[in-house]
Formats: sequence, C-alpha cells, structure tokens
Amino acid sequence: MLLKRLAPSLPPEAASLVPLLEPQVRTTESVILTPRPTLHALVVAALPEAGTGPFASERRDAAVDASLDLLLQRCLDRVPVYSGDIGPLKPWHGFGVLADMMPSEGGVIEIAGGKGVGKSLLALHAALGTLIAEPDATAHWVDTEGAFNAARARAVVNALGADESVLDRLTVARVFKLEPDLLDELARARDDPATRVLIIDNIASLFRDALMGTTAQGHAAMVVTMEEIAELTYFAGLTTLIINSVASSIPSNPLSVFSTTTVKPSLGVTLTFTVDVELLLQDTGRVFGLADEGERERVGSAPGLRLVVEVLKSRTSPSGLWGVVETDGISLFDVAPPPEEDELTRYRSAGGDTGRPAMGRLGETLEPAIAPLKSWHC
Repeated sequence: MLLKRLAPSLPPEAASLVPLLEPQVRTTESVILTPRPTLHALVVAALPEAGTGPFASERRDAAVDASLDLLLQRCLDRVPVYSGDIGPLKPWHGFGVLADMMPSEGGVIEIAGGKGVGKSLLALHAALGTLIAEPDATAHWVDTEGAFNAARARAVVNALGADESVLDRLTVARVFKLEPDLLDELARARDDPATRVLIIDNIASLFRDALMGTTAQGHAAMVVTMEEIAELTYFAGLTTLIINSVASSIPSNPLSVFSTTTVKPSLGVTLTFTVDVELLLQDTGRVFGLADEGERERVGSAPGLRLVVEVLKSRTSPSGLWGVVETDGISLFDVAPPPEEDELTRYRSAGGDTGRPAMGRLGETLEPAIAPLKSWHC
C-alpha cells in the first residue's frame, strides 16, 4: 500500500516521516523490507540541519527511531495473517464462451487487443455474468477513457435473459488520473464486502504518458499500482480484468502460437509479470488472412465480428491455447472445431462425407456452436 494513503490514519509523528522517506520508500512493503539503518539515514538526510518540533537536533535520533517504530508497526499491522482454513481464489463465471480454455479461478486477468476488437464486451459479459449468478455480488468498473456504454450494458443484460435491475449492482467510475482517482476507487472496492469483479478499462491510458516521459518513474508507479490491485484481488477473492491496448511486435510476437501475430500487449513486460493470465484478442482476418481469403475479406462481406482469443501467458491454466468467438456487438458465440469423437467424426472415419473438410479455410473447417450463426460463415 502507498504510504501517502496510509498517512491520514497514522499518528502525527509517524505521518511526518512519509514525505521524508519519498521517493526512495513509497510503500508499506518497502518500509518492512528496507533495513532499519537505511530508513533512519533517509529520514535524517531529509531533515533540515536545525531540526524543529519532534525532530529537534538535541533529540533527533531518538525521535526518529520512535517514529520509525510507530510507522513500522502500522505497516506490519496491514500484513494479513492467514489460518489453515483460508482456501484458494474463488471460482469465477468466465465470459460465457471459451469455457475450456479459461482458468477456473479468479485472479488478475489482462485482456489486450486493438481498438474495436471486443475487449470491453468480453469484460462486460464477465461482470454481468457474475452479477446474474450471484444476487448479492457487486462489480466496479473503472472507466479511464469515458467510453463505457450504458445502452450496450442494458442490451447485454437483456440478451442474457436477466432483469435490468442487475445493473444497479454495477458501479461505473470515470478515472482519468492515477493519483488520487484510481487509488480512491480501489479503496471503494476494498471497502465494499460484496465486490466480486473489478474492471479497469483501459490501463494503458493511465500510464502511457508517464512511461514515455519519465520511464523509470513510470515503471515504478505501474509496479506499485499493480501491487495494490493484486493485493486487493487476492485478499478479497476478486476477479480483476485489466483491459490493455497493443503495441507493434515486428516481425512477429514470439509468445504467440501464430507467426502472423505482429502485436503484443502494451506497457512492456513489467505489466506482464504482474498479472496471472494474459489474453490477446485479434481479428481472424489478421491471423488467418494470408492463407484464408474468406477470413481476410470477411470484415466487409459478413455481419458481426469474429475474433481469436489467445492465452499468451497464464499462471493458473495452460498457455498457448486459443479459440474463436463471434459477436454481433452484444452477444458472444463460441466457434469451435467439431469434437474429436462425435457422430460426424465416426462417420467420416468410416469413409462417409461430412460436407466439411478436415483442412481448408477457417470458415469451412470450423463448426459454429450456435445454429443461427451458420448463415454468417463463408
């Protein structure tokens, strides 16, 4: 936790140390892990030569030590003590699609992709699906671009067959600054015991300028913020969805199973190592377009959006998995290969003609899971 957020609850003598320790020591974790002589030296070096108040010259060292004792104790008080009865992260309800490739538990999940590829829609389905499944749950949506669409949220609820009162438990906050806006919203989510889902859309908007201007400070701020988000996620048993933009990765992204992937999640590897699952969303035309003319031309010739969802990295489930999803902008539909052992497969193995080739264009080989979508395929 940031020391400046803890400062208002500290005794005055301990709170006075916070500005003296910055920027070298900014979090409660840093206070605990930094050697005591180093903390003392940082405070003394930041004090004026002729100290006043509790740090007057004649009693400076003793006063600094006493204040550090208070600060350290308050930092240690924030370290949770678990018993053997505490279990793993709570199960989550997924996106309503791609159930076989998504982790079974919550955590910090990054959803990266280009503009208009369906990142926010996927997160919206996850949030509303949880609210529908858990009548007492709440969700907090942090909107950093002023792009949240209330009309689409209402349409998604209707498409899922739920009552619009579900939206009363979805809190949307516009946040355009890291401090104090985002940190205040994280505190609200922490103070709400019913919180089950936290969405930040889009994390890149909060850090892009800082990383470009002052890289070292920007990365430090991002690490501290992501530590706060992870702490809240794990201690409260949340599912946190971090929506991110993409950056160029020419000639290809080595983490992707597709050689045609020329993008990667933005904000660098620093963000990658602070999340549990990293998903990359791409239009199927970008991934399969070189070998599949139908997918390349589909954007202008067929309704709806078809996208590839790929697990680039995961601590809780296999990496390298991918699936295809279709959407009309409101609903999500699985598009998956036929099961390996079904009637059509056995028939084909016996020499029968199934009407769908085993190899060929994506639109020819994939079996739509939703019957109404059959007309969308090439």
